[in-house]
Amino acid sequence: MEWRKNKYITSGKQYMKDKKYADAKIQLMRAVAMDPHWSEAQFQLGLASAGTKEFPRAYRAFQNAVVADSKNIKAMQEMATLELINRRYEDAKANADKILGIDPNNSRAQETLAYALAGLGDLSGSEGELETLVEHDPGQVAASLNLARLKLREQDKAGAEKILLNGATKAPSAASWTLLGNLYLLEARPADAEEAYKKAIALEPKNSK
Repeated sequence: MEWRKNKYITSGKQYMKDKKYADAKIQLMRAVAMDPHWSEAQFQLGLASAGTKEFPRAYRAFQNAVVADSKNIKAMQEMATLELINRRYEDAKANADKILGIDPNNSRAQETLAYALAGLGDLSGSEGELETLVEHDPGQVAASLNLARLKLREQDKAGAEKILLNGATKAPSAASWTLLGNLYLLEARPADAEEAYKKAIALEPKNSK
């Protein structure tokens, strides 16, 4: 029986890799039917169900994965992501807190927590989480952008520039330099904007055509 379970999940993962989510779901449902308490199989079924855009089914599978293994961080994160999408901010925050209780350096969970706090109206708490995140990992472009937006909302243009410049310098990417260029344009600093855009183009010249 064990070999058959493994066969189903291996086949399901291969279908997932090939983006054949419906076929993957069939194989993973067979694995789960044989062992409903197999956390990894439930998690993979959740991913396959999300791939076929059956999000309620995906959420239930992720829940089952966590019931089977209370430390399945991957499943908790997928639950939190779906909760954010559905504006269930308290639930997303609770799952992010659980993940950080297990893995305090989990950057994705910290970002989720920041967005959940923003959804709950705690902008200062959200800003604090984003600041910690980008301080530890300047390459978090989305987090840097959202933190810069919060700074701009507070009319702190210097703070927004510092965040974006830090990210672009320490973890160079076309996206970070482009965002900085956009900020310079808003501040009527065309020369600085031009330099930032040049650096973005140098990193990804194909996107400039």
